[in-house]
Amino acid sequence: MNLNGSLYRVISRTGADGSCTFIIGFNQEHWIKDCHFPGSPIVPGVFLLQMVTELLQGEVGYPLYINGIKNVKFINIISPRVNPEVCVKLSGMAPLDGMVKVQAVFSDCADPTRLFAKMSLTLQDKRI
Repeated sequence: MNLNGSLYRVISRTGADGSCTFIIGFNQEHWIKDCHFPGSPIVPGVFLLQMVTELLQGEVGYPLYINGIKNVKFINIISPRVNPEVCVKLSGMAPLDGMVKVQAVFSDCADPTRLFAKMSLTLQDKRI
C-alpha cells in the first residue's frame, strides 16, 4: 500500500548528512476519515510506520520493508483535520549490509515541542 499521494503528500524536504525533515500535508478526503473514526478521524499508528518506510525509500532510492522495530511511542494522536500538516524528521540513517536503521519523530509543525510519535526501525532492502 502506497500512502504517498493518497493519504499524504510531501510539501517540502530539508536536510543532509544522514538526517532530513519533511513537512507532509494530509488529504482531508482520504477514505480513512470514514472508518478510523467516522466524524473524528485519526491517522492509525501502522500508517505512520508505512509513511516512514516510504519516506526512507525515497532517500535511499530502493524499496524497503520493515525488518525490526526497536522502539515505537505514540505520544499524541494525529487528526488530519486538526493537524493538516505534520513534520517528520528522519535521523541516524545508517545503511549497512542491505539494512537501514533510522529514527523517526513526528511533530507538530506549528509547535515542534508537541510530539506525535517516535520510533526506531530497521528496514531491509527488498531487492535482496
